[in-house]
Amino acid sequence: MLKSLPCRCLDCDQPFKLHFAEPIPANDALVKLLNGHCPLCDSQRIEMGMNLGLTEDRAMRRGVTLDQRIADWINNGDVGLASRAIVDYMTLGEEPAHAPKGYESLRRVALLIDRIPEWADRMGELARFPAWRLIGEEWKTLIENITSLDREMRDPPELKEALDQIFA
Repeated sequence: MLKSLPCRCLDCDQPFKLHFAEPIPANDALVKLLNGHCPLCDSQRIEMGMNLGLTEDRAMRRGVTLDQRIADWINNGDVGLASRAIVDYMTLGEEPAHAPKGYESLRRVALLIDRIPEWADRMGELARFPAWRLIGEEWKTLIENITSLDREMRDPPELKEALDQIFA
């Protein structure tokens, strides 16, 4: 059941969320996406996922305490399964149920850690989980490479191709 669906307009590049009055099944949310409009330019050319750049993500952030920042990320951030697994691991100690499967999911994890920097030093703990081993061992190097190729973390083609091959 979904209360909102993150989107981005393909015409004006505006990130936004489609909000629903009541929680609805995922299939119904996809129908709403197909019939949705951009709130800025009224285009129907929208895609699922906000694909926030670093500057956009930082500008949208609210909250001071850890709980406030996590709640803001859930409501306004670029949330995916792997990044949600990080929140569950860091807050509840649960083994991460999902790991990044490619650049986009790794980017969402990077945006989360940028939002909650006190977790950055703990990313190495993830190396004990097989699906997270490489990421846990090489977290700092991965982030340095991503940001050196694309400061906004939106679409560094060279790194995206390399990571997608590694995660395949």
